[in-house]
Amino acid sequence: MKENYPKAYTEVLEILKYMPENDVKKIPKKLLETFECKKDTNYSFIIDENQDFSKLKILDETEAIMVNIFRDYWGATVQVA
Repeated sequence: MKENYPKAYTEVLEILKYMPENDVKKIPKKLLETFECKKDTNYSFIIDENQDFSKLKILDETEAIMVNIFRDYWGATVQVA
């Protein structure tokens, strides 16, 4: 499981590209820098914009990270683009 975290960081960073900039700015810069530094640069994760976002296949670790971001930084204020 621990080996999945670099891939999860890659997925999180890609997902955040589709989130409103104001919401991404609520995430501490240091945390985003950690994701960037520890991501798996050999792992390719592409989001199909034609697919429903809720059907996106992501790692369990990615889901856990996104849940924590939502809880800690967005609460009920986030809007999916």
